[in-house]
Amino acid sequence: MTVSAEWARIIRWCSRHAPVTARGIEPGASPDEIAAAETATGVTWPDDLREWYALQNGARFQDERTGIFPGSVFPLHVLLSLDQVLERRDDLLSLWRQMILSDPDFTGSDPFEIPESEPAGTTAWMFLPSFVPFTSQSGFLYFVDTRPGPRHGCVTEYAHADVDSRGPKWSGIATMLATHADSLESGTPLANFRPVVVDGALKWEVDVPPAVPKAPPPQRDREEDAEARLVKDEMRRRLMGGP
Repeated sequence: MTVSAEWARIIRWCSRHAPVTARGIEPGASPDEIAAAETATGVTWPDDLREWYALQNGARFQDERTGIFPGSVFPLHVLLSLDQVLERRDDLLSLWRQMILSDPDFTGSDPFEIPESEPAGTTAWMFLPSFVPFTSQSGFLYFVDTRPGPRHGCVTEYAHADVDSRGPKWSGIATMLATHADSLESGTPLANFRPVVVDGALKWEVDVPPAVPKAPPPQRDREEDAEARLVKDEMRRRLMGGP
């Protein structure tokens, strides 16, 4: 399983079935652009993140021909360009730094020191300098955890309400891409989302499983219910003084 192979599956499917989404994906960044972005983050990127940005550099929020949202290869997430990666990351780090330093109970000098010392995949309960986001939309984003450890490079979802408390979703970029490619090719839901194409754009609809009809009670239960009704009728008759 490689990033190139799994990304090719997604692009191939979109080109055939969701051309609006396919043409909304920007061409890959140059090696110099990737190296500059990695240097700007001050952390070491996993190889699969570098490889992926050589294949794509974000996606448009508006189709150049129709002016509509071109859909996305991820449910509720849109790919970020390298410039957007740095901007989104800086915004979140600035926000968390201000929040922590304004806490009167905080007495240290580095607000990220303790969670940064934990291995990759450990819940930080905040956004860390070691986190590199690559998608974002409506308060949610996916990031790669570049902290050292066996889970270096794992992918976790960050949400404003839950931060990173849900833990890693995938071991790396290649695994994440393979999961999405499988869903597209088979048409099966990914978590609670099913891929559909509307006017050439890939959408992800919430998949609501059909209601399971309740099985009729066993024959013995029905007989017992009938006997109970007879007993109630007899008691009512006696109370009412009937024949």
